[in-house]
Amino acid sequence: MGFSQENPLKYIEDELFIDVRDIGPETPLFSSGIIDSFSLFVLMRFIETSGSIRIGVSDVHHGNFDSISRIEAYVEQQRES
Repeated sequence: MGFSQENPLKYIEDELFIDVRDIGPETPLFSSGIIDSFSLFVLMRFIETSGSIRIGVSDVHHGNFDSISRIEAYVEQQRES
């Protein structure tokens, strides 16, 4: 299965047991408290696996992972480099 916007949302719903009905592409995930630091770590592991990328330590910040659209942009950027 390839990486797409739906994959992180489905993962958040199915594995983190979070209601995703009100989560849109720009909804803040971590900074709004929808997910906590442990959930963010688990989500990042999913992103690495499903996106076939490696997340660098210096890349772990809200600019890359605080919304579905930021996650998607980060994955695409990593795939291109």
